[in-house]
Amino acid sequence: MKNNIRNTIEEIQNAILITKLGYLPPHISLLQTKEFDNKGNIWFLSDKYSVCNQDLLISNEATLIYSKPESSYFLSLYGKGKIIDDPEKLKELYNEKDITYVKKREKETLTAIKFEILKADYWDDLNRESNTIFTKDYLD
Repeated sequence: MKNNIRNTIEEIQNAILITKLGYLPPHISLLQTKEFDNKGNIWFLSDKYSVCNQDLLISNEATLIYSKPESSYFLSLYGKGKIIDDPEKLKELYNEKDITYVKKREKETLTAIKFEILKADYWDDLNRESNTIFTKDYLD
């Protein structure tokens, strides 16, 4: 199951991050996936002062959505986001494609978001229903 999620995330790349889950309205950000590590965490670059970072300081609960409309594939991941400002990790995640992103921000405010998956659901178009792939217990 983790390999199917990994393949989907690496193929789609762009995710919608929904924060402020307990508040109305929730906040939605579009993020580009930088890494899906061997522990099952998903990594993104972000800005220290971005709305999604500020939201994660209030509540680390969030939902990630990956969608591939042409194949009617929909993956929803519930979990916890953590802001990481470790220079080594930022250097590892950063690549040439990120130059435009970083130029728009002060380099000192670049952070990473580590998203820990606690529950994963996918949309089954054949049966027209959502199915749970796994919960955190399955990953451990």
